[in-house]
Amino acid sequence: MGNDGGSIPTRRELVKEAARNPTTSQLKETIKEQQGFLWSTCPLSHKSLARPIVSDSAGNLYNKDSVLRFLLPDDDGSLNKEDCERVLGGRVKGLKDVVEVQFEVSKGSKSSEERWICPVTSKELGPNVKSVYLVPCGHAFSAEAIKEMKADACLQCETPYDQDHVIPILPFAEEDMNRLRARSERLVEQGLTHSLKKAPGSTKKRKAKVESLKRTDKDGAKDVISGIATATPPLRSMTPSSGTSTPKGNGIKNAATASLTAKVLQEEEERKKRRKLMGENENLKNLFTKNDGSQKHKDGDFMTRGFTIPASAKRRKIWGTDNPPGLPDPYGGPSFLEKLQAKRQGRTLPEPGQVVSQQGIDPDIEGETVQPKAEEFVPATTWDGLEFFGGDRTWADLPPSEADEYYSFLNWGLQGKLESREEFLAAIHQAIVEITAYTEAGHSARNACETGLQSDAELDVIRGTKIIFSPETNSIKLQYPENYDASAIVHGIDQEVDVSTKETNATEEESVSQDPDAYEETTDATPEESADRRTQFATYPTPTDESFLSFSLSDLETRFVLTKRIAFLTGRLIPDPTITSLTTLSSLLDFLLADTRPQNPKVAEILSSKPDLISLPNVTVKDRRQTWVDKEKNRGLLKIIEREIEERGLPGIGERGFTLKTGAPKGEIPALKK
Repeated sequence: MGNDGGSIPTRRELVKEAARNPTTSQLKETIKEQQGFLWSTCPLSHKSLARPIVSDSAGNLYNKDSVLRFLLPDDDGSLNKEDCERVLGGRVKGLKDVVEVQFEVSKGSKSSEERWICPVTSKELGPNVKSVYLVPCGHAFSAEAIKEMKADACLQCETPYDQDHVIPILPFAEEDMNRLRARSERLVEQGLTHSLKKAPGSTKKRKAKVESLKRTDKDGAKDVISGIATATPPLRSMTPSSGTSTPKGNGIKNAATASLTAKVLQEEEERKKRRKLMGENENLKNLFTKNDGSQKHKDGDFMTRGFTIPASAKRRKIWGTDNPPGLPDPYGGPSFLEKLQAKRQGRTLPEPGQVVSQQGIDPDIEGETVQPKAEEFVPATTWDGLEFFGGDRTWADLPPSEADEYYSFLNWGLQGKLESREEFLAAIHQAIVEITAYTEAGHSARNACETGLQSDAELDVIRGTKIIFSPETNSIKLQYPENYDASAIVHGIDQEVDVSTKETNATEEESVSQDPDAYEETTDATPEESADRRTQFATYPTPTDESFLSFSLSDLETRFVLTKRIAFLTGRLIPDPTITSLTTLSSLLDFLLADTRPQNPKVAEILSSKPDLISLPNVTVKDRRQTWVDKEKNRGLLKIIEREIEERGLPGIGERGFTLKTGAPKGEIPALKK
């Protein structure tokens, strides 16, 4: 059949069917791909389009430096002018035949990935939007904007223009291409170029030149290229005579075009010099084979010769000699390779521990490697000035540092956790009042988290303070009781008080660390000795206005301070992922209420609570997943031995320590059966 493994070709694979016309969707897809390529790539240099960009009378886009390279004489042959002429189609004979397109660049785009937009509609100009530019100013717009505005002057520079000089960019409709051809013919008859500048020479000469170009186009592309070369004599005079070119002597009046032309010429001169240097480099010549056949094939060049480096060649050592000082191998003598090499060379290797002679060492190297004499060493008698490593001392024996201090903000004299919604509202109200008061008093909001417990007088002021929330500005203001202000809440935040408190705590910790028994008695605090959270908020009035729950937590510092203070007041730990996901105080209240709900019991707990299930002989409820180790314990030889012992009424050795029948503890002999 197919003789290739059993594949059987069908008729549609062997018979070539007639070509079908592409559908409308296929044509649109092909045009879109072509437009995307032409909007991003210069057809002359095949590089990405980058400003400055020019366009010819057909609406095609090119890089300006590529057009200059085409117009200038190319001595080194780096540019294929036949391909460029085929792309241009004889439409470009000088810089007057192109117009520089002024694209509006989007502000958010990067320099490497520019986005061109219409300055009127802000639409991105590209293959998806029909775009045009105006002659002679060159500003680009969307075709829809020009059609709707119906103006006679450019919307960017107010330069007057005619509707005939609105050039579509990369047109693909037959109607637009026919209009551009007719416009080019009219401009030739008027003696004008695409940029509406006068063509070089008289009108009669211009017409004769166009007719000659049309005739030579039938003969071949070579005649067209020669005609273009002779038609642009001023551009040949722009070739610099020296290595450095200046824009003044190149005959171009436009400063930007002159500088770009000089840059292109300078790059070509550097490329020519580089080629000449590469041709004179002997190292580069040796890499490749010559055609004269004078070299051998084996050692002809780098690409064809074999491995000719001798393996026994001596290399220079790091010390600059073959006899470096010290032992050649401090881990057990010379290696096998060194022994083999010494045997071949007929020399003896030093014994382990023997110092190698230092003859032949360079004076500078010898001076750097001289070891001090044994008489210069003085044995140390004390530990002064020596860094301590290891030993019996541990981290607890070292003096404490600032990094070792730890203050838990959840248990500063409070016990228990809040449970009800009213208690949570009171805690949120107190946290907002404290943080806002500290901010109004000129202190940092974080200081509110370091205050710990408030006094009874401060709590009375906090409870009587009313929160006024403004949803438009997302701001909070406090309305204090009569004859009170923020100082009644923040008067105890002075740094001196904090420092003295820390010093007192440090002295207490130091005294406790010296007496371990006292430390144990101090840390075992009972709930009665500390205040209860629920007792503190039992008399707290429930806020009637809950509008402050809509306060946004978009500010990260405010969110952190509020959640930390509320966690201290409620006794509920708020994890970091929850803090990150909080948006308002209402979402924080929902989390606190969800935290009070009892957790679902485990499956093992539910099964263990069913006595009918536990009493079955083949059912055992485990509190964790059984691994292969647990399974090995319940089968095999251990299971057989255990069953035999139980049948005889002897103490069992199972994991529970009881026999299945007698129930006697392991190690205790039960009463034998009669």
